[in-house]
Parts: sequence; C-alpha cells; structure tokens
Amino acid sequence: MAAAAVAAGGIAHPIHADSRHEQDVEAAVAQTVDRFGSLDILVNNAAVGSFGPITELKMDEIDAMLTINVRSAIVAIREALAHLGDGGRIINIGSINADRTPFPGQSVHALTKGTLASLTRGLARELAPRGITINNIQPGPIDTDANPAGGPDAANMLGVMAVDRPKPPTSPAPAWTSTEHSARDPRGRWQSRGRVKKYREPGSADEVRPRCRGRGVSGEAGANSRCPRPRLPSARVRV
Repeated sequence: MAAAAVAAGGIAHPIHADSRHEQDVEAAVAQTVDRFGSLDILVNNAAVGSFGPITELKMDEIDAMLTINVRSAIVAIREALAHLGDGGRIINIGSINADRTPFPGQSVHALTKGTLASLTRGLARELAPRGITINNIQPGPIDTDANPAGGPDAANMLGVMAVDRPKPPTSPAPAWTSTEHSARDPRGRWQSRGRVKKYREPGSADEVRPRCRGRGVSGEAGANSRCPRPRLPSARVRV
C-alpha cells in the first residue's frame, strides 16, 4: 500500500502495529504526528470476524472481535483527538451487518459493527463544536483476499445481494453506506444531524441516489445543499 501511494506521487510512512494492543495504537498515532507534524484524518479500518452459533464461539474469538473491531477504534479516536483540530476528519469502516444480518452465526460480529455505528452517532454530536466530523461507512461484501468473490461463502452472499457480484476493492462506493455528518448551519454554528444512505449498485438502473434528512446547511457544497462535501486534508493515519 505504501509503495502504491508513493508510485502515485504521494507520501507514505508505514507503521507496524497490532490493533489488539493499546500501546501499539497509541504509538501509531504518535509516530504519524512525529513524521508529518500534524494529524488531519483518522481511518479506523482494522477488523476481524468469527462466525458460528454463539454457543460454539470461543471466548478468545469473541474477545478478539470486541478488542479489534471496537476497542482499538476507541483508543485510536481518543489519541487522535489530541491532535485533530477544526476541519479534522474521523472515518470508521463498519459493515452492513450492523443493520442487516442475513445469516445465522453473525450475531457477535454484527454487535461490534452496530457498536461502531452507535459510537459514530454519539461522537458526531460530541465533536461537532470542535469542527471535527466523524463518519461510519457500512459496505456490503467486498472482493478481498479474506473474502474472495469465488470463496466458499460466495454462493450464500450472492443469494441475498441485489447485484450479481461482490464489490471490487477499487470500487468508488460500497453497496451500502450510512453516514452521520456534522456541518455548519447558515449562522456558522456547528451542528450534527442528518443521515446519508446509498444502496444498490452505483451506476445501475436501480441505483438509489443519496438523500439527506435534516436542515439544509451551508458549506463547501453550497448554501442550498443538504449534503455538504467538506474538503479532506492530507495527513492521515490508518489503524
């Protein structure tokens, strides 16, 4: 990933860290600030999943999901907030399983992703006065090494999907996103309200366009926009 960023003309500083360990997450944030001098964006992307009847899941599997999917994100956010200022961004990578659990055996994984979504909604209000936005992205199935399109679970996933294939990792948008946003109101006050939802295959005939509920807000998208599109600064840490 670092090599690809450099090849594209960017700057990358890879850091080895284990999201299970609080000290590693704290060190990753600190090293990023030391390297770049500031922090503008935090992306919480680390996650694991163990699936099966809850009576058969081992406690170390449950603890790993709670630690990596939830606790590490809280630690990273806590550390990042010491450096994020007005215009800072926090992006959590959740899962559609927070809202939809199409198969048995996904209960604990869904719990962790639902917790991440609730954390995002709560922090949206807490951080809005500081000018920091926090968003939770909830993708559907993505074709990755851990979840290949031709893997053993592919047939089951395709049976409940609106499209005939998992999303490629380079797709411009996931199959489903749920976003809590903070923005300035027409008087310049920070507010936290509204949800944007998008689902089904982007570009297809049955695509449902994003829609925002709540008051119209002013910002970089224009005074009459209901979906503000703030600029994203450059320096970021991905945990």
